[in-house]
Amino acid sequence: MRQFLLFLCFILSNIIYAQNSSSQAVKLSGGLNAYAGLYQASGIDARNQTTPFGLSGSVNVALPGGVSLPFSMVLGNQGASFRQPFNQFGVSPTYKWAMVHAGYRNVQFSPFTLAGHTFLGGGFEINPGKLRLGAVYGRFNKAISTDLANPDQALPSFKRTGYAVKLGYGTASNYVDLNLLNAADDPNSITPNESIAPARNTVIGLTSRFTLVKRVSFELDAAGSAYTRDTRAQLIPLEQGSLLKAFTVFMPAQLSTQLTTALQTAVGYQNKVFGLKLQYKRIDPNFQTMGAYYFQSDIVSYTVAPSFNLMNSKLRIMGSLGIQKDNLAQNKNAQTGRTVGSAVVSFNPSTAFGL
Repeated sequence: MRQFLLFLCFILSNIIYAQNSSSQAVKLSGGLNAYAGLYQASGIDARNQTTPFGLSGSVNVALPGGVSLPFSMVLGNQGASFRQPFNQFGVSPTYKWAMVHAGYRNVQFSPFTLAGHTFLGGGFEINPGKLRLGAVYGRFNKAISTDLANPDQALPSFKRTGYAVKLGYGTASNYVDLNLLNAADDPNSITPNESIAPARNTVIGLTSRFTLVKRVSFELDAAGSAYTRDTRAQLIPLEQGSLLKAFTVFMPAQLSTQLTTALQTAVGYQNKVFGLKLQYKRIDPNFQTMGAYYFQSDIVSYTVAPSFNLMNSKLRIMGSLGIQKDNLAQNKNAQTGRTVGSAVVSFNPSTAFGL
């Protein structure tokens, strides 16, 4: 089995200043990203279009008085399944400690709840003082019916809607957040299909960041996910003391409902030149959240991640090295272990150019 994926990206950013009648600066900043790629698979069915291409761009308008208006746009082809380009537009204006989301947005409340999945809808994030509040609601998946004349052209999917809420206390560097994601498929959004089943998901998570002592920080992300793979399944009673009872406020327990957990924590040291982070991650088998596109589950990993900031932070070198194992439930014939590493070098001689 071989897969090959090549992407070429070109990024351009710039800042433009304008003057209004009161001589206050209006600042425009933005970026343009053009990408094109080649994809080939051997031994398995192709999972991507052979020639993906597109444009993505962002523009931020900073008005006098602290008002910020960021806009984003995506134009491209969506592979063999869609012959027409798809378009996504969204805006998240900010004013002081308040931000509003509208249109196509990808918001992150935590790595295991709402973690960057694009939705069409609206929401807000406010931070008055040390109070941290956020909420979004929208459509996470569009309904797509199977084309009987060409069934291989598009994978069917139900319309999926949901909401996420964040409640926390603290500052940007020292805080505790409680997060909730609740989403479900609409079984009536497409014609009955035997290949897929409508699903439902509730995730409750905790996220925390703290400075323990000077230059030493602590990170914690934990979540429990109740995922129902088929909402048409039979309802089941729960025993007293079952952890799943906490989720039945938002969704019923059914035969296809599974409760899984995820945890990652880290301790780091950072000065002006050098940084070091020790990370631990454990994700149960079959852990899923509808607030993210993909999760590698059934893993436990231990990682060391050093970093260097050189030339007044214009040159940054980051890397990681760790070990990873699976078979947490011990239901496989053997456990797989691997060594995982990465390295990133970035050079930014000015604010308008980077490599």
